[in-house]
Amino acid sequence: MKKLKQKRELVNLFIALLFSLVLFFNANGTKRQSAPFSSEAYEETVEEVPVTIVYNSNDYFIQGYEATVTVKLESINRIQLNAEANSETRKFKVVADLSELGTGTHDVPLKVENLSNSVSATVDPHVFTVTIENKVTQSFPVEVNFSQKELPNGTSISKTALDPETVQVTTGDQTVKEIAKVIAPLQSVGEINESTQQTVPVYAVNEKGEVLPAEIDPENVEAQVLVNSPQKDVGLAIEEQGTPAQGITHFEFQFEQSHATISGAQEQLDLLDTIMIPIDVTDITEESTIEKEVPVDEPLIADPSVVKIKVVPVYEENSQTNESTEQSSKEQSSKTSSSSTVTSETISTTDSTSASN
Repeated sequence: MKKLKQKRELVNLFIALLFSLVLFFNANGTKRQSAPFSSEAYEETVEEVPVTIVYNSNDYFIQGYEATVTVKLESINRIQLNAEANSETRKFKVVADLSELGTGTHDVPLKVENLSNSVSATVDPHVFTVTIENKVTQSFPVEVNFSQKELPNGTSISKTALDPETVQVTTGDQTVKEIAKVIAPLQSVGEINESTQQTVPVYAVNEKGEVLPAEIDPENVEAQVLVNSPQKDVGLAIEEQGTPAQGITHFEFQFEQSHATISGAQEQLDLLDTIMIPIDVTDITEESTIEKEVPVDEPLIADPSVVKIKVVPVYEENSQTNESTEQSSKEQSSKTSSSSTVTSETISTTDSTSASN
C-alpha cells in the first residue's frame, strides 16, 4: 500500500514537471514570436491647445484664466499620434468644467476628452485657475486716445468725432467698478499729418490705463480726426527733360498757378525752397496745355496737387521763314489751281454758246 502511494506521488510529480516545462517553453515561444512586432512609443508636444470652458454664460462672466495649454501626446501608433497633434484633424479637446461652481476664484482640474485609446495625453498646466463673477452690462461713452507727443512736429489734432459715441460693456460685477473710462486709441499717430478717418478698436481701462477683461459691443468705432498741420507756400519751376524737335530753340512755360501750399511736418517743410516739375519736351512741336502732378515726398501734401502748364515751342527764325514760304507757296498753288479750273469752265461755257448760235 505504501509503495502504491509513493508510485502515485512520483506520477503526480512527473506530470507537474511536464506541465511546468510546457508552460515555460510556451511562454518563451510567445515572447520570441511577438518580439519582431514590438515598437517604441512616439511623442509629440502640442502648444496653444484651446481650453473648452463649460459654464453658465448667461449669469456669469469669467476672467483671469489662460485660454490655452500645452499637451504632450504619446503613442506607439505614429499615424494616430500625428492625427491628434494636427489641429485640423484632432478629435480630442481640453475641458474645464465650471458648471457646478459659483462666484469666486477657483482651481479646476483640466480633463482631456475624446482622445483616441491608442494615445495618452499630459496637460501642462493641469490645473485651470479662473475667477467667476456675476455678469453685468453697462453703457459707457468712448474717448479718443492719443499722445500729442507722438504727432509729427508742428501737427495738432483740432477735433475728433466718433461713431458710435457710446458702447455696451459686458463684464463682471466687480470688474465693472474698476472701469475708469472706455478708450479708442488712434492708430499710427506718428504718421498723422492730415485729416483722416480710422476704424479703431475699443478698450475698457482702469485708472492706471490697464486694459480690463470685458466684452464690448461694438468692438470698433469709426474715428474722424481733423488735423492742423504746418504749411508753407512754395514756388513751382520747370525741369525740362528730353530733346526738342529740329528747329525749336527753346520752350516757354506758363503756369496757371505758379505756387503750391505744402502741408506736413515742419522739419520737412524747412527743407523745401522750390519744387521742380519735370516735363519731357521730346514730342512737343506745337503749343499745348498739360497737367502735371506737384511732386512732394510723403507724407507731405500739396495743394493743388495737380497744376496746368501751357507749353509754347519757339522755333528758329529761318525755320519760321521757310515754313511761312512753304505755306505761301501752297496757298498760291491752290489759288492758281482754282483759277485754272474757273478759266477752263469759262472756255467750255463759251464754246457751248458758240455752237448753239
